[in-house]
Amino acid sequence: MVELPDNFRWLIAGVTGSGKSYFTGYLMEEARRQLKRFIVLDTKKDNLRGLIQLKDVHGVQIYPNTAYNFFKVLTHDYLVFYPSERTTAEQLKQQYKQLLETIYYHDKNRIIVIEEAHRMVGQFNIEEIIELIQREGRGKGLSPMYLTQRIQDFSKLIWSQCDRTYIFRWFIPQDISYISKMIPDFDKINSELAEHDVLEYNHKNGEHKIIKAQDIKRITAHYG
Repeated sequence: MVELPDNFRWLIAGVTGSGKSYFTGYLMEEARRQLKRFIVLDTKKDNLRGLIQLKDVHGVQIYPNTAYNFFKVLTHDYLVFYPSERTTAEQLKQQYKQLLETIYYHDKNRIIVIEEAHRMVGQFNIEEIIELIQREGRGKGLSPMYLTQRIQDFSKLIWSQCDRTYIFRWFIPQDISYISKMIPDFDKINSELAEHDVLEYNHKNGEHKIIKAQDIKRITAHYG
């Protein structure tokens, strides 16, 4: 079990198929059990949609050229947003930017899960609303959880401000070398990670532990 604090900044990173969406679903199941409000911004219709099987978790599908009353939607404590098959990546990004602005100005005490975060939190292009949430969101109880499979495309500045990193096994030497700049001895630790194991690294005190794959058990369906 992973205890979720009241306020945090986390990065979850792993290659496609490593288990990061499954692990994130597990974390959100824990968040629901711990009565911590969350909102998931999924980028694929099946990755984390299974969470709506949990009590009081509401699913909202994003369609192209559709206006949403996000202020009203945020009256629900547990939300999963996901795109329709016709929604393009750019359309989804624009809707999510508007949603994040509504959260920042009108919500509080919420975990915000951002799938494929490198799209809005790039090395050379960080969306302004992300900077606001990262810089000022702590006072509002907003806890961003960034997910990415493209670690070198994700902002190193935002990563350096994260409390913890949850990271899976990597294979490309350049990626391993890059990660080692943020997580000392990652090249050695990486070799100890079995398939779907996840490394928990605490940036505040440098402590780490390996969470074994068999200890990560979801109760909702995983479609990714």
